[in-house]
Amino acid sequence: MGGGDLPKGVNLRDAVRCAIEDSSFSVVILSREFASSQFRLDELVQIKEQHAAGTHACLPVFFHISPDDDCATLVVDSGSGGCFHDCFNRYKTQFTYRRVHAWIQAIAWLAGISGWVLTAGRSAI
Repeated sequence: MGGGDLPKGVNLRDAVRCAIEDSSFSVVILSREFASSQFRLDELVQIKEQHAAGTHACLPVFFHISPDDDCATLVVDSGSGGCFHDCFNRYKTQFTYRRVHAWIQAIAWLAGISGWVLTAGRSAI
């Protein structure tokens, strides 16, 4: 079994949570579809919490999203394109205010970190 293999039956969510806890660095790729996964949003909250504790660094990659635009705006602006707005409107009815607010704060936090911007055939740091 290689270093990245998981034995059958291991809960992927728990394995990823442990991997984030055991690491000191994460690369987060934020795209317009990022918010479609509560799993990814939970991971981002965990990364943000570990960063706040001083135990984790994060490099965001903005894939067809500009960090100059407040990424949190993508959550509330239905004209932004992408699925942030629709996803978060749905989440507000499915999850607690505290959990949804943590996700929104984590996206805003990520937008404030200097990272890579990848757009149609171009990249910039």
